[in-house]
Amino acid sequence: MQGYATVKSVLSGDTVILMGNASKGCAPEMQLSLAFCQAPRVARTAEGVEEPFGFESREFLRKMVIGHVVKFAVLYKVDAISRSFGTISLEDKDIVREMVSNGMVSVRSERDDKGHKALYEDLLELQVAARDNHLGMWSGRNGARVVKWTMPDPESFFKANKQLPIPAVVEQVRDGCTFKLYSLDGGDCFTLHLAGLQCPRITYTADGTASYELFAQEARAFSELRLLNRSVIVYIDGMDKFSNFYGRVEHPRGNIALDLLHYGIARVVDWSLNLLESGLALQYREAELEAKERQRKLWKDWQPVTTVLEEIEGTVFQVLSGDCFVLLLHDKTPQFLGSQRRVCLSSIRAPKLGNAKKGVADEPCANEAKQALVKLAIGKKVKLSVDYTRDVMTGVEETQYTFCSAWLGEVNLNEAMVAQGWCQVIRHRQDEPRAANYDQLLMAEEKAKAAKKGVYGKKSTSVLRRVDYSETPSKAQTNLHFLKEKKRYSGYIEYVFSAAHYLVVLPGENCQFSLVLQGVKAPLSSEKNKPEAYGDESLLFSRYHYLQRNVEVEVYSCDKIGHFIGNLFVGGGRDSLVLSLLRQGCVYINEKAIDFCSNADAMQDAEDEAKEGRRGYWKEYKELVKPTEVAVSGEMEVRITSIKSGNEFFVIAQSDAPTVRSIETALHRLPVPNDTPVMEPKIGAIYACLTPLRGSQQWTRGRVVSIRGSAISVFLLDVGSTVSTSTHALHTIDAAIARLPPQARLCVLAGVEVPSAGKWADESKACLEDLTDRDHFKASVVLRDTLNRLAVFLYREGDEDVTVNEMMLSEGWGRLEGNAYARFKGSEEILNSMKEYQEDAKEDRVGVFQYGDIGFDNDK
Repeated sequence: MQGYATVKSVLSGDTVILMGNASKGCAPEMQLSLAFCQAPRVARTAEGVEEPFGFESREFLRKMVIGHVVKFAVLYKVDAISRSFGTISLEDKDIVREMVSNGMVSVRSERDDKGHKALYEDLLELQVAARDNHLGMWSGRNGARVVKWTMPDPESFFKANKQLPIPAVVEQVRDGCTFKLYSLDGGDCFTLHLAGLQCPRITYTADGTASYELFAQEARAFSELRLLNRSVIVYIDGMDKFSNFYGRVEHPRGNIALDLLHYGIARVVDWSLNLLESGLALQYREAELEAKERQRKLWKDWQPVTTVLEEIEGTVFQVLSGDCFVLLLHDKTPQFLGSQRRVCLSSIRAPKLGNAKKGVADEPCANEAKQALVKLAIGKKVKLSVDYTRDVMTGVEETQYTFCSAWLGEVNLNEAMVAQGWCQVIRHRQDEPRAANYDQLLMAEEKAKAAKKGVYGKKSTSVLRRVDYSETPSKAQTNLHFLKEKKRYSGYIEYVFSAAHYLVVLPGENCQFSLVLQGVKAPLSSEKNKPEAYGDESLLFSRYHYLQRNVEVEVYSCDKIGHFIGNLFVGGGRDSLVLSLLRQGCVYINEKAIDFCSNADAMQDAEDEAKEGRRGYWKEYKELVKPTEVAVSGEMEVRITSIKSGNEFFVIAQSDAPTVRSIETALHRLPVPNDTPVMEPKIGAIYACLTPLRGSQQWTRGRVVSIRGSAISVFLLDVGSTVSTSTHALHTIDAAIARLPPQARLCVLAGVEVPSAGKWADESKACLEDLTDRDHFKASVVLRDTLNRLAVFLYREGDEDVTVNEMMLSEGWGRLEGNAYARFKGSEEILNSMKEYQEDAKEDRVGVFQYGDIGFDNDK
């Protein structure tokens, strides 16, 4: 038998394994020993026998023929030991003669030349020459190798040789990625697993029976053909907790791992891939991806992920972290809070943000990752493909999270965040859904690692500890002077509480604080307990346009609860946010604070513009017609029912007496004391109220103004005074009586001005009470003012020469209005008389002039 075959392995200096060509299945193999030759034995295990010069003999033959195609011829067989003997030729070299002539084998003493006498005699002559020349095993040297079959301290060996080149020979290929090696330098025998990949497994039962996963035999044959008995360079990159070594094997044509992945007989394993340097890990990913795309071996049924649960379009409304954001949906009405949807980027994970309230710190680079996504996507339109959903427990409730691949034009946000090094790729289980571009994500991650970007950089351990200036009111007051040192600071809006209230971050100062816009208020949204008109729309507008945008900040002061008061400026032209929001009708002027604003006029103009355009808060606005004073004339007989102040009082006209009597008659029928009280009165409702009038308890009409516990405040419609009473003093009345207008009319002394508060106001009111202590008066009406009061000159019955107006000025508890002549044209004569009485009071130092003409408390 003769032919050509490849030398698969060399067992000793006289025996090889030959492998033929494989048309189908595994290639045929044959063990062939060199005819008439015997080499010293080589031990394969610790129990085996190692003869002197055995390893050197094997190495001489191995280096000469391993992996080469040789011509072989079987000369004879020994059935007793089931071995075949023959010759091997490599090109023009006779391997049998070469081994004998170099003293690497000895010639057997044969009684039978097996019919090849010429060859046998020739070998004997070559052996004599080798012995005479002291070659090989005839040199007299010991030639024994030192072998360390066991490794008592694997950790020390690993530390001493980590990532260093180790020359070795592959003694055995257990499976496609696991090899038994012999170190040529130290004589150590150890097993190495290829890092970063896994071939189909070969498992053995207790009786030695092997079971093979799909393509396991092919993977082992692939590695055997290229590595068995080959000289290789080994690098140990890692060791697991079971003292298994993981690393690389470099053969003359390169890295065997890349070949295994390229031909689809191995798959990448993430945990051990991390042991390799990033550039090599990327090559592994690329090789596996090519095998997948060409559907080789393990990937013959592989298909790209094409399952898309849902397509979504929207605008990135708020970034929550480096891998999660809130989307404002395009297919929903955009001015409502319900049009938002929270989505997560599929198959990637960003460092987690902490929770200051719970004392949980940010993970390193969490804020940087969030800001990177803000810079990429905030306010931009994106298209999302939902890859999968997951139900996650949030507290005691289960919430469904949506995981998507997001596209900003041609840019995939998932891949962009990974490529920048701010997110890491999630290692999914084999049966888990994942992003459609999962392999691209893995390769982008390796590139980021190699470039030391983001979390892989030298500063990846940084943790942001931002100071909150609004944490307490005292802290806000302490830091106010610092924020007022510069006119403006650069920052961004971290959160929008309302259109007039923001959480602002100043990165340069490493601080954050709550800022309320000066001089404006915003309608409350449905996030509050008492929503107001346009509250939701106002909040959404502010978040849509300003949330997480860069701004410039001016701080003016702070309030009692730690909120800073100031203004924000946005856009390239740095427009005032207050003015922009006023123009859009998202906020309205706070009348109590507008006077403190330096740009009050501009703010008023902006609000007027919103009102005219019926924008936002002013959509239903109807401009109120300001009441004007109307000159009227006439006289009426009146009865004063109550005194409100030194120049205001309520009267009932004589002309209204019939109506008043009909009301009194109807109420007179009600029982005294009350036997059916109103148990649950309503504010604004009109009831009969039992109250002391003209020396006795009488029923009169009253409107409930307020209710505080058991105390009920009631305004008496036909008297003009307000009393505090209880439910026992209230009684329901007929609707027809309730509908009648109030009979008490509010009047004011024409041209008389009195103190509005303090002791002098009380004295002024007491003076008017004394002057009107009569039953009947005549009132000369000259004006109806803007408060719907009748301005009158009041005459006491039987004394029509002097008015009560003049008497008040004569007593010094009133003074002539500064614009009286302009308001009461045609009454100059009486006004002149009032002026004279005022001058006399000043000279006599009476009333408010007792210390001179020092003015009233209500003077501006």
